Amino acid sequence: QTYAAEAVSVDTEARDIVESCDDCHAVAAPLPAGVNPRGLKALELWQTDVTQVAKFGRLKYVHVTVDTFSSVMWASAHTGEKTKTHNVIAHWRQALAVLGIPSAIKTDNGPAYISQKASDEKHQPRAKVWV
Repeated sequence: QTYAAEAVSVDTEARDIVESCDDCHAVAAPLPAGVNPRGLKALELWQTDVTQVAKFGRLKYVHVTVDTFSSVMWASAHTGEKTKTHNVIAHWRQALAVLGIPSAIKTDNGPAYISQKASDEKHQPRAKVWV
Protein backbone atom coordinates (compact mmCIF):
# COMPACT_ATOMS: atom_id res chain seq x y z
CA GLN A 1 0.00 0.00 0.00
CA THR A 2 2.88 2.37 0.70
CA TYR A 3 4.22 2.00 -2.84
CA ALA A 4 0.78 2.60 -4.32
CA ALA A 5 0.31 5.79 -2.29
CA GLU A 6 3.79 7.02 -3.28
CA ALA A 7 3.14 6.26 -6.96
CA VAL A 8 -0.11 8.24 -6.91
CA SER A 9 1.67 11.12 -5.16
CA VAL A 10 4.52 11.16 -7.70
CA ASP A 11 2.09 10.93 -10.62
CA THR A 12 0.01 13.81 -9.26
CA GLU A 13 3.10 15.90 -8.58
CA ALA A 14 4.49 15.26 -12.09
CA ARG A 15 1.16 16.14 -13.69
CA ASP A 16 0.98 19.39 -11.67
CA ILE A 17 4.50 20.36 -12.78
CA VAL A 18 3.75 19.73 -16.46
CA GLU A 19 0.41 21.56 -16.28
CA SER A 20 2.00 24.63 -14.69
CA CYS A 21 4.93 24.81 -17.14
CA ASP A 22 4.17 26.79 -20.31
CA ASP A 23 7.41 25.61 -21.94
CA CYS A 24 6.51 21.96 -21.35
CA HIS A 25 3.41 22.32 -23.52
CA ALA A 26 5.34 24.02 -26.33
CA VAL A 27 8.12 21.41 -26.44
CA ALA A 28 6.24 18.14 -26.25
CA ALA A 29 8.25 15.06 -27.14
CA PRO A 30 7.14 13.42 -30.40
CA LEU A 31 5.06 10.30 -29.95
CA PRO A 32 5.91 7.03 -31.68
CA ALA A 33 3.64 5.95 -34.54
CA GLY A 34 0.39 4.37 -33.39
CA VAL A 35 0.28 6.18 -30.05
CA ASN A 36 -2.81 8.22 -29.29
CA PRO A 37 -1.97 11.25 -27.16
CA ARG A 38 -4.19 12.21 -24.23
CA GLY A 39 -5.03 15.63 -22.92
CA LEU A 40 -3.95 16.68 -19.43
CA LYS A 41 -7.27 18.43 -18.83
CA ALA A 42 -10.77 18.52 -20.30
CA LEU A 43 -11.15 20.31 -23.66
CA GLU A 44 -7.43 20.11 -24.37
CA LEU A 45 -7.55 17.42 -27.06
CA TRP A 46 -10.41 15.68 -28.84
CA GLN A 47 -10.06 12.67 -31.11
CA THR A 48 -12.64 12.23 -33.86
CA ASP A 49 -13.45 9.69 -36.57
CA VAL A 50 -16.27 8.31 -38.72
CA THR A 51 -17.49 4.73 -38.71
CA GLN A 52 -20.27 2.88 -40.53
CA VAL A 53 -23.10 1.11 -38.72
CA ALA A 54 -25.10 -0.74 -41.38
CA LYS A 55 -28.02 -1.37 -38.98
CA PHE A 56 -28.70 2.39 -38.90
CA GLY A 57 -29.86 2.33 -42.55
CA ARG A 58 -29.65 5.76 -44.20
CA LEU A 59 -28.00 7.24 -41.11
CA LYS A 60 -25.19 4.69 -41.20
CA TYR A 61 -22.27 7.17 -41.05
CA VAL A 62 -21.63 7.78 -37.36
CA HIS A 63 -19.24 10.58 -36.45
CA VAL A 64 -17.68 10.13 -33.00
CA THR A 65 -15.67 12.66 -30.99
CA VAL A 66 -14.01 11.82 -27.67
CA ASP A 67 -12.33 14.14 -25.17
CA THR A 68 -9.06 12.26 -24.56
CA PHE A 69 -8.81 13.38 -20.92
CA SER A 70 -12.33 12.83 -19.59
CA SER A 71 -13.49 10.22 -22.15
CA VAL A 72 -16.68 12.24 -22.68
CA MET A 73 -18.05 11.26 -26.08
CA TRP A 74 -20.37 12.86 -28.63
CA ALA A 75 -21.72 10.84 -31.55
CA SER A 76 -24.03 11.84 -34.38
CA ALA A 77 -25.45 9.82 -37.28
CA HIS A 78 -25.45 11.24 -40.81
CA THR A 79 -26.57 10.27 -44.30
CA GLY A 80 -24.41 10.45 -47.38
CA GLU A 81 -20.81 9.56 -47.93
CA LYS A 82 -18.45 9.61 -44.99
CA THR A 83 -16.11 11.85 -46.96
CA LYS A 84 -18.60 14.73 -47.03
CA THR A 85 -17.17 17.73 -45.24
CA HIS A 86 -20.58 19.22 -44.42
CA ASN A 87 -21.32 16.16 -42.24
CA VAL A 88 -18.07 16.70 -40.32
CA ILE A 89 -18.93 20.37 -39.81
CA ALA A 90 -22.48 19.52 -38.66
CA HIS A 91 -21.09 16.98 -36.19
CA TRP A 92 -18.49 19.41 -34.83
CA ARG A 93 -21.12 22.15 -34.42
CA GLN A 94 -23.18 19.79 -32.27
CA ALA A 95 -20.16 18.64 -30.26
CA LEU A 96 -18.92 22.21 -29.74
CA ALA A 97 -22.36 23.33 -28.55
CA VAL A 98 -22.66 20.48 -26.06
CA LEU A 99 -19.08 19.87 -24.88
CA GLY A 100 -17.37 23.25 -25.34
CA ILE A 101 -14.45 24.34 -27.51
CA PRO A 102 -11.27 22.23 -27.36
CA SER A 103 -7.73 23.46 -27.88
CA ALA A 104 -7.12 20.86 -30.61
CA ILE A 105 -8.91 18.11 -32.51
CA LYS A 106 -7.00 15.03 -33.70
CA THR A 107 -8.35 13.27 -36.78
CA ASP A 108 -7.20 10.64 -39.22
CA ASN A 109 -6.20 11.93 -42.63
CA GLY A 110 -9.55 11.21 -44.26
CA PRO A 111 -10.64 13.58 -47.03
CA ALA A 112 -13.51 15.09 -45.03
CA TYR A 113 -11.12 16.17 -42.27
CA ILE A 114 -8.26 17.50 -44.34
CA SER A 115 -10.39 19.63 -46.63
CA GLN A 116 -9.92 23.38 -46.49
CA LYS A 117 -13.53 23.88 -45.39
CA ALA A 118 -13.31 21.49 -42.40
CA SER A 119 -10.27 23.29 -41.01
CA ASP A 120 -11.56 26.77 -41.90
CA GLU A 121 -11.75 29.05 -38.86
CA LYS A 122 -15.41 29.99 -39.35
CA HIS A 123 -16.46 26.32 -39.27
CA GLN A 124 -14.10 25.21 -36.49
CA PRO A 125 -13.47 28.26 -34.26
CA ARG A 126 -10.42 28.48 -31.98
CA ALA A 127 -9.51 24.78 -32.23
CA LYS A 128 -6.45 23.51 -34.05
CA VAL A 129 -7.39 20.62 -36.35
CA TRP A 130 -4.58 18.08 -36.21
CA VAL A 131 -4.36 15.24 -38.75
